[in-house]
Amino acid sequence: MSALRSPAPLTSGPGPRGVPDLLSSLLAVRGFGVLSIDADGRVLCCNDAGAEVLGVSASELIGRRPSDFATLCAEGVQLPAERHPIAIALRTRASHDAGIVEIRRRDGSIRWARLETVPLLEPLGADRVLLTVTDVTASHDVELALRAERRRLARAGDRFRRVLESVPDAIAVYHEQGFGYANASLVALLGYESIADLVGREVAKVLPGHTPLSRGGSETRPALREESWRRVDGTVVVVEIAAHGIDLDGEEGTLLIARDITERKRAQMELVQSTRLASVGTLAAGVAHEINNPLAYVIANLELMTDELRGLDGAVPPARLEELIAMAEDASSGADSVRKIVRGLKLFSRVDEERRVILDVSGVMDVSINMATNEIRHRARLVKEYGHVPRIEADEGRLGQVFLNLLVNAAQAIPEGNVAANEIQVTTRTDGAGRAVIEIRDTGAGIPPEELGRIFDPFFTTKPIGVGTGLGLSICHGLIGEIGGELHVESTVGTGTMFRITLPAATAEIAPPIEARSVVEVQTCRRARVLVVDDDTTVAEAVRRVLAPEHDVTVVNSGMKALARVVAGETFDLILCDLMMPQMTGMSFFGELTAIAPAQCERVVFITGGAFSPGAGAFLDHVPNQRVDKPFDFRALRALVRGFAPASD
Repeated sequence: MSALRSPAPLTSGPGPRGVPDLLSSLLAVRGFGVLSIDADGRVLCCNDAGAEVLGVSASELIGRRPSDFATLCAEGVQLPAERHPIAIALRTRASHDAGIVEIRRRDGSIRWARLETVPLLEPLGADRVLLTVTDVTASHDVELALRAERRRLARAGDRFRRVLESVPDAIAVYHEQGFGYANASLVALLGYESIADLVGREVAKVLPGHTPLSRGGSETRPALREESWRRVDGTVVVVEIAAHGIDLDGEEGTLLIARDITERKRAQMELVQSTRLASVGTLAAGVAHEINNPLAYVIANLELMTDELRGLDGAVPPARLEELIAMAEDASSGADSVRKIVRGLKLFSRVDEERRVILDVSGVMDVSINMATNEIRHRARLVKEYGHVPRIEADEGRLGQVFLNLLVNAAQAIPEGNVAANEIQVTTRTDGAGRAVIEIRDTGAGIPPEELGRIFDPFFTTKPIGVGTGLGLSICHGLIGEIGGELHVESTVGTGTMFRITLPAATAEIAPPIEARSVVEVQTCRRARVLVVDDDTTVAEAVRRVLAPEHDVTVVNSGMKALARVVAGETFDLILCDLMMPQMTGMSFFGELTAIAPAQCERVVFITGGAFSPGAGAFLDHVPNQRVDKPFDFRALRALVRGFAPASD
């Protein structure tokens, strides 16, 4: 094409080998269209390549205008006559490069061609235009396809990028130089301000807990694995990740996909802990039941022996009698300590069943202290300063779990072996808003300021691996929050730590558990008829010995035998019935009694060793009858029986 371009218009020379010879040479070039056109726009001569672009033969084109066979368009619009390359060349009398134009042929097909014009000026004024045509349809179609593909890829890339930005999983692409891409989820997961804060940074500095992809071995599907990552603010998140090796323009890279499973892991560990507590609770309840039965008659017999010893005044030397009474009282005191321990076991065996009642926090704290005594006694002195506090509404077992956890934490913050120099102080008081405030303060090592704000975070622990799960304080914080309270911490390194629990006062009085109701003693002159139903005959006999001096007591070891007596016509002022018995439970006995002698049902008081099923617990909540727990407080039991005895005439 450059051979046709000239700084000046071509003119016919006088020699025999002027323009006609040049034109003949151009017409003979194959694949290169040439048309000679006069001032009226008619074709004087052309080669086959030029005619083929217009969709006609060379013979058809001679003497005709090209516009008779095809239309020139630019950007889909037909060129006006004044913008036609031939018109421009004649008007400007200069060479003109029209560039690539669209040629719409008569049959509707389209070709793309590059058009250039060179005016051939004649001295006598018979000007002509030499038009060269280069068919670029094939390359133009390829270019259009490439452009379309680029646009498609760009749109696909935009869509893919939008997808990556919208998914909740954290996604990153990195190589040896650092992060090349990070989506918004990863930025939020790690606590950065923007993607720019991550791109280009070293992976090891951003994710110190991340293990890079190993590229050895055969290509396999990446396995999911768990890692712990530290966020910008220092908190730790547990993530499940998959890493894929990818090619980054010839460089090895890694596509990292991570999912935050912190809450799932916490839920799993809480479930494991809950299951473990339930298993321990079931075991504790069973142990408590088995201890309570013999403990009931041990306490009863010790009490009876002590009373008998006091009646031997004169029959035994005074010094010896005093020693025997002291021995019996010491044994009773030991049995009472066992009773308190068993009560603690029963309390903490029911933390999976929420039952809110009105509580005195001091009583719950005492039970928790009793359970934590072994942890505390070798590390510090325990100081209790109980002030007046309002009663609160909570589940006794769950509140006790919180107290126990804080007491054990306080003890473990103090090394063993220097009890005199260390102290754990438990204080209760009422704040200005009328709320109950419980403070547990220790003289331990304290918590560093950078860790203090994270101690309620799941999985955060300052204890050695294997000692703590990092969930204890998190669970305590949640349990206190569930009842509308607050749990705060203050600590100074080298001085100690103080946990403060603030609980709202109960808004309405709820009746305390039935077994705790006080019984008004009624002075009678008549003996009550009492039926004791218990499969443990030793317990039943102990109850008979305690009550027999004042009442007529009948003992049976099954619910069926008790029903037989009622069917036979016997009536009783009080029926003390064990709740859990092997052949007929107290619940079944009560149901049968309702059908046989409904008037006797209101005189049933249930006795239990503490191990009862959820169904038994629901039963006790449903019926209005009282219950007493083993081992018995026999003074209260005597008062209870007097309340059922018939009044004197």
